[in-house]
This record gives sequence, C-alpha cells and structure tokens, in this order.
Amino acid sequence: MRVILLGSNGLLGSDFFHLLTTKGHVVDAFTHVTCDITKPESIAAALKGIQADVLINCAAYTQVDRAETEQQLAREANAIGVANLCNFCRNNDVKFVHFSTDYVFNGQGDTPYQETDPTDPINYYGTTKRLGEEAIINTLTDFYLFRIQWIYGKYGKNFVKTITEKTQTAPTLSIICNQWGSPTWTYDIARYVTQALEVQIPYGIYHLTSEGYVNWADFARFFLHFQHIETVIQDTTDFSTLAKRPLNSRLSPAKLKSIEKNFPGINPMPSWQDSVINFLSS
Repeated sequence: MRVILLGSNGLLGSDFFHLLTTKGHVVDAFTHVTCDITKPESIAAALKGIQADVLINCAAYTQVDRAETEQQLAREANAIGVANLCNFCRNNDVKFVHFSTDYVFNGQGDTPYQETDPTDPINYYGTTKRLGEEAIINTLTDFYLFRIQWIYGKYGKNFVKTITEKTQTAPTLSIICNQWGSPTWTYDIARYVTQALEVQIPYGIYHLTSEGYVNWADFARFFLHFQHIETVIQDTTDFSTLAKRPLNSRLSPAKLKSIEKNFPGINPMPSWQDSVINFLSS
C-alpha cells in the first residue's frame, strides 16, 4: 500500500510509521508542522501529487481538560480538520482511516457500548470528536472509523509512564476506581488496523480495544506489580477534573470479532493484561 500518515510523530502515529515501513508499505509521513489539517490549503500543498491508497489520520487535539477552555483549538483539529480531510479523500479517491474515542458516549449504565448506540458526549473534547465522526459519515462511504480508548505506548506521554514515574517519589497514590474501560497499547492498534487494511475488511465504524475491562486503580496495581514496584494504590472516586469523564467507557468488540472469522489474516486483539506486559517487556 501507499499510505499518507498524518500525525506521524505522535503517540499512535509513531507506531503506525514504524510498523508500516517495517512491513514494506510506502509511507508519506506528515506532522502538524508539515501538514496542518485545519487549513485546506496546507493539505492540498503537502499532499499534492501523492497517489495514495489510504490516508491514516492520527492528528488530533487530545487534551481533554484543556479542551474545555481551548474550545476553538479542539474544534479546529477534531472537527473542522477532519472535515477537510474528508473532502480531500473524496476528491482524490483515497480511503480514509480515522480514530475516535469512547468519550462520544455519556458513560451511563454498566454494559459495553455497541457501534450503533447513540452518542451523547459529556465534555467538549467528546463533542468535537463526535463532530468529526459526523463529518466522516456525512461525506464518505470508503472509510474506517475506529473508536479507541485508554491508549498507552512507547512514543508519548500516557498513564502507564506517568504513574510509574510518580512512584519514584510517592509511596502512596490515589487513583480513580469508578471509571471502567479497556487499556489499549498503540502498537496493537497499529498492527490490527494495518492487517485490516491489507485484507480489506468492510468499511464502517468499529470499536477497537484490548480484550477485557478494568478500572484505572486496578490497572495501575497490575502494571506496578509486574514491575515489582511497591507503591500503594488507594481507591478514590473523588478526583476532580475540569472536564467530566464517562464512568462507563466499556466498548464492545463484538462487531470486529464477528468479522475476524471471515478474515484469517487478522490476529485478534490480546487481553489488556497481556498487552501491558508485552509493552513493559519490549
């Protein structure tokens, strides 16, 4: 494949770049500096003449709390920028791969969300990501929209690194215990999506996460125990943030699991436990 990769130096984009190039795909990689998705003229100039099969968009505004006060910046990247990319892909006959979030849901109840469940974000970041989703659905037919969550990886700031660093100076840490989801390694996302593109699964919206669910406090206990770190994790439900968080962020992987049966070239997503162990061992 020839791939346009946007946000190529970020937490997710970096794993895509290394994996795609290792597998022999031709990658035209761009950062925010070399391709500003909020400006159609920047997209046109940067991508001019590239005969790509697919555009993978890892560019996004991801500061959940700051989005409450930096609403214009968040909307430009997550909504307007995505709409600009949709127009480019439609006009140039390029498949579009985009990543959304569990934050498009309100987090009520305790059952996993299906792809068809109505969205109802409770913070501005989630609102901008839903606007991006709507732009894709209303503009394109040849798209893959993957909702991902709780990501961690080698190439950027994330929960695993932050908590591990804090244990160097804190014998006790209080971590939220009433928010549930699936911690997901960015390498697993890049691997899965690359395989999905290679075997050409049907277009559409998919929930792509590690297998299984956990809360933040128990997740921290697990990876600290694996690293033989003895810092005590205390459960708390009183953790004030500027942006509200959904308590139930469980995403159902059932749709992808049903598709995998017909595409033996796809290796299923591992459990969150196996993934974090593999990440810490890599």
